[in-house]
Amino acid sequence: MRFNAFFFAAFLALAVSASTAEAQKTVYFEDDLASGFGPSWNLEESTEIDAAGAPAYLVQFSQPAMMAAGWIYDASGNLIGDNYGRPVATTSLDGIYTLLAVPFKLDSNVLNVVSFDYIIMAKYASPDRSFGLMTRIDGGQWDTIWRMWEVGESMPEDAEGSSYVFLPDSCQGKNVELGFFFETKATDKEDYYGLFIGNIRFGGYYTTPAMSSSVSLSRFDAENWDGKLSLELRNSGSIAIGEASYAYSFNAGEPVGLGNLLEDSLMIGRTAEVEISLEGEILDGRNTVDLWPVSLNGEDSLGRVDTMQWVFVNDLESAPAYVPVMEVFSASWCPPCNTMNRYLNYTLHQLYDTGMITPIKFQQPSDRYAIQAGSDRYMYYYDMTQGYVPAPIYNAEANISDWSGSYWGMMGRLEEEAAEANTHKALAKIEYANVELDSTAGTLKFDVNVSAVAGFTANLLPFVTEGTVSKLKGSNGETEFHWVALAAVEGSYGKEVSFMGDSMMTFSYEVDMSQTLVEEYADLEIVCFIQNRETREIYQSSAHDIVKTPMNLEKPAEPVDPSANEEDAMPSVKLYPNPAVDNAYVSGLEKAAVQVFDLTGRLVYEVRDVDNVLELPVRDLEAGTYVVRIAQDGKTAVRKLNVLK
Repeated sequence: MRFNAFFFAAFLALAVSASTAEAQKTVYFEDDLASGFGPSWNLEESTEIDAAGAPAYLVQFSQPAMMAAGWIYDASGNLIGDNYGRPVATTSLDGIYTLLAVPFKLDSNVLNVVSFDYIIMAKYASPDRSFGLMTRIDGGQWDTIWRMWEVGESMPEDAEGSSYVFLPDSCQGKNVELGFFFETKATDKEDYYGLFIGNIRFGGYYTTPAMSSSVSLSRFDAENWDGKLSLELRNSGSIAIGEASYAYSFNAGEPVGLGNLLEDSLMIGRTAEVEISLEGEILDGRNTVDLWPVSLNGEDSLGRVDTMQWVFVNDLESAPAYVPVMEVFSASWCPPCNTMNRYLNYTLHQLYDTGMITPIKFQQPSDRYAIQAGSDRYMYYYDMTQGYVPAPIYNAEANISDWSGSYWGMMGRLEEEAAEANTHKALAKIEYANVELDSTAGTLKFDVNVSAVAGFTANLLPFVTEGTVSKLKGSNGETEFHWVALAAVEGSYGKEVSFMGDSMMTFSYEVDMSQTLVEEYADLEIVCFIQNRETREIYQSSAHDIVKTPMNLEKPAEPVDPSANEEDAMPSVKLYPNPAVDNAYVSGLEKAAVQVFDLTGRLVYEVRDVDNVLELPVRDLEAGTYVVRIAQDGKTAVRKLNVLK
């Protein structure tokens, strides 16, 4: 798999995905480093790299398929920085560099396994680079227990896959430290290279076949359910599984056999997606599905050791309506953002006030209100953001600038999409409680209550935003920015949670806002949504104004009909020369607003409060016919302008 060259602008980012395996005897650590290092890492003894601005161990690498970590160097062995403000290394890398875990007391009589995915990218294969895993027992000597390439073998130029490492039996019952290492030699050869690892799991496994299961879903309507369930099966033991026969019971009814659910052998720590069909009567209120393996690899009579129970509630009237999310990536230095946001803010304001959509705006680098979460979230949608250009992303599904050639067309589509989404029922209701703001201390406390109507696992993402920011003025002319994210409470990608289908879960937060650029504490808002980090599906969202403050947004003028006849309401207003090649002028203006539209109705230029003569930047326009609208003194005039090249 090849990646865009932008992804080489990173140091190291490790992502650890949670294991849901009931049959895995012990989970030593699992840590999602999207929001920084967790307590499982020993940074004091890890290799610290000198970098411009501050010492660095790693920075985040985000790719939609895998939040991962990796070492990225240039031809001289230097870590590469990027446009996101991540530090540029000042140390030339030549030797062995490590990232170490804290000591763990390992269980006895288990098979201790470290599993991970990897992606390798390089210009050339090289025998001068190696990656591996080492251990240290009770503070003794470090021993290399595994290398991805043996000494003398070349690190390939392009590879990806999964791997796992068995720790020696001598580690059982001992205090053990893990160390990931990368060994490299500096070179003058023009080259680049990178190694990314992710989905790291470290645990003790039973030495018999073991399988766990969980339900995968993003929408659920019990009243119209057809009995089909999508399952994720995980090999949670230490033996590859080629056959997994299952049975289920619906609402404590008689067991029903499903037979073998696997088409291919499932390796250790890996997962498979399967679909099953259930039979049974749905009850009003609480319903349960029990699912368990009858045999694994032909070994029968396993009983219900690995039983999964999935709960859902059949109560359509109280099920919450689905509320989509609009993540807006904007910048004070982005000229198109000015016009886009004038239309977008007004439409979002109408939808937000009626509870139809949840908006959140991430300011991009170089803006005063930019936060790292904004860069991370933007890169999360990199495949739909058309390169490094701020963009509005609707519900993790589409870049709205792809919807229509006109801003009003985009806004109309947004209203339609939000209205259609609201007709569906969501998997959960998000509510806020115990909201307590101390503007003197700069602290904000609040609880997020999540009531799920079915069991599922996804990430909870709470953010603190400011309703209106007015000091973020830049070269694009925009003077007000709305719903700007000031704090990512659980980091860029939130916290993974297994939600229960018949109970409310409460998450309590205390956020220090004193280090942010809050303009008005009374203007703070809380935004929260639930998202599947791997598929990007958004399950539900909600926003809460701490103190409701009105947004007095002016409705943008609708684009003119290009086929309309010219009006003579302002005979003194002249447009010349026409046709125009480099410059065109509008004269006779007095505190006028001038807009230029193309024949699709897309606004391509706008200026307000103009007196006397206005020069139009015709040289920046494509050849064709344009409509110029002039509004002043309560009157409107329309002129057609032909542009030649």
